[in-house]
Amino acid sequence: MLHAVIDENLSIAGYRDVDPSDVPSHKLRSDGGKFLRPVSDPGQPNFNAMLETVAKTVTVETGQVIVSYSISRRSEDEQRRAVKAEAGRRILERFPEWKQANMTARSVELIRKGEQNWTTEEAQEAAAIQSAWDWVKDVQTASDALESAQPIPVDFTDDGYWPSAVGL
Repeated sequence: MLHAVIDENLSIAGYRDVDPSDVPSHKLRSDGGKFLRPVSDPGQPNFNAMLETVAKTVTVETGQVIVSYSISRRSEDEQRRAVKAEAGRRILERFPEWKQANMTARSVELIRKGEQNWTTEEAQEAAAIQSAWDWVKDVQTASDALESAQPIPVDFTDDGYWPSAVGL
């Protein structure tokens, strides 16, 4: 069991993992000098580091040391940036920059050729590129909705908030 080593100023001088039955009784008394107190620590709670911060408080009491945690939200700007980053991650995961560049270049070629001159395969290719772009716009719309939510859901990275992936 974790015990805190308490100094004469009632400050924590360190920690020891000890079996309480092996601690001499004089080390458990608060009679000045160094002594041991059991540490009550529920453990750090789950939190979303992109949206929240966690603060740890340690309180030295007569019979024990109590560790507590508090969670607070990051600034609204930081939270919105986290949502935008998630949208960007999803887009780049499905369409890396090289693939986006290739689709853009191919779109320019198809536009120059003229839709009336496309083969069946080229029309299908243009439809697939348009489908990819529609999906990107859907991701941006989902991002906008999450960014304006009050509060932004802690689990905003959950797939349920985002459009399903598109082929291509």
